Amino acid sequence: MRAEDYEAFVRRTDMYVRDQGDAPYALGLASEAGEAADLVKKALRQGAFAKPLVGDLEHQFLLELGDVLWYVTRLAQRHGASLSQIMALNVNKLATRYEKTPEGRALMARKLIEETTGG
Repeated sequence: MRAEDYEAFVRRTDMYVRDQGDAPYALGLASEAGEAADLVKKALRQGAFAKPLVGDLEHQFLLELGDVLWYVTRLAQRHGASLSQIMALNVNKLATRYEKTPEGRALMARKLIEETTGG
């Protein structure tokens, strides 16, 4: 699915009352992120420390991330931004952060080499 198609879906499925501002979206985002974090907590409790989620727990986690994405998308739209713009802003912010440390510069150099050489 393309980001633009998802953005159109989100716009169509928004059922919140228009005069509530960002509050229901920000609270929904926090709630859904909390549900995703809770699944990680359950995995830790089950002894899956530092392992990826698997099976049903992984599926539930991915569903929660989808809910997080819905709220992120709708908040971006309410502020006149697309997912592509939000992604670009984030890449630029992180690149700037990484450029400030020797470790970050080395990591970026390795990634650039991998991208240009295919390995």
